[in-house]
Amino acid sequence: MRGQLTVWFAAVRAIGNAGISAYLQTLLLTGARPGELLGLRWDDMNVQWHGLTIRDKVEGERVIPLTPYVHHLLAGLPGVAATCFRPPTSP
Repeated sequence: MRGQLTVWFAAVRAIGNAGISAYLQTLLLTGARPGELLGLRWDDMNVQWHGLTIRDKVEGERVIPLTPYVHHLLAGLPGVAATCFRPPTSP
């Protein structure tokens, strides 16, 4: 609900893990499914045209807008893995 967003964002931003915080915020802001976002690769981010390519099992892939705030969240992540969001079990 709209009235809960301020509290939700404050709690998510307070999470000690920047990757988890960015993942949860990006989920909410893009409407992507959890599995779609976990598979997001760095080359899926088109900074020039402000788009994110999301892959799913139904449509194949779709391009959604890359907003300045979501770009900010993704740019703050370490680019040490092929995917933007490493699974929690990764070192």
